[in-house]
Amino acid sequence: MGLWTAAMASMSPSLASSTTVCRPETGLSPVSQQRVATSFANGFVAWCLFTLPRVPASLVRDVVGPTCGFLVTCPFKREKSATVEAQKIIEKVLERGSFTYQCVKVHTLGNCLLRLKGKSGGGKSDGLDAPLLLEKILDKLASSEPAPKFCQRFFPVQALCTYGDSEIKAAFEGIVSGTNLDSEAGLTFAVAYKAHKVAGISGDPEHKKVDVRSVLASTFQERFKNATVDLRAPKIVILCTSLGAVDRKTILCALSICSDRLVEVRSKGIFPRVLQKARPSPRKS
Repeated sequence: MGLWTAAMASMSPSLASSTTVCRPETGLSPVSQQRVATSFANGFVAWCLFTLPRVPASLVRDVVGPTCGFLVTCPFKREKSATVEAQKIIEKVLERGSFTYQCVKVHTLGNCLLRLKGKSGGGKSDGLDAPLLLEKILDKLASSEPAPKFCQRFFPVQALCTYGDSEIKAAFEGIVSGTNLDSEAGLTFAVAYKAHKVAGISGDPEHKKVDVRSVLASTFQERFKNATVDLRAPKIVILCTSLGAVDRKTILCALSICSDRLVEVRSKGIFPRVLQKARPSPRKS
């Protein structure tokens, strides 16, 4: 019996049934084979290269649309380690087997993108709402959990779209339509947009003039007409970031709406909270 066969046989039935794997034996050294087999034999699914299905590079159309996931920021050249760690963090608030991962390859250093899918395909009907999950993760890390070693921030993702006025507006309208907020006077919001420079890709945000902040702000105010912009103490924050897509030719935008508890407001901008300082701000009365 080979190392891989023995390792799989030693896994618990529940873990084996909920894990999508690819045989790693081809192309690995005997030492690497032994490490992988030992990890699985101990019930520790750590090798994301072998446990996470990846989106084929040509299928950008399969990436865009409503989703639930996280864009994880990490130190350069630590993307694989951060992906592994992110799985373990997410599984602290979600029961293993109730969802599956999909690793979306992005060409932006220091980032890895994980999409989560529930048993019926993902979405809020499965309880998979990225901002809500992030709030639970921050509370969990703030209670007694050790600080993550590789993951720096979790950027919640509720939709992915290609970079363009109409595409961003359409994707964000889908998020806004499913968002219930108090639309009375006093609702304040801000747009936090970060454009990653992706060298060599046509449509680089630095060269293509799309006023992302204006598009997102106007779309939000179409739905919540009494909402006003407040860059210092917003109650709601619209997060948007651009990154290189899987085909090395397209710019993707990740979008979400979250409460002020999940972000840090600084002089240089608004960012998702650092996981090492994970305790969310107290709820405001």
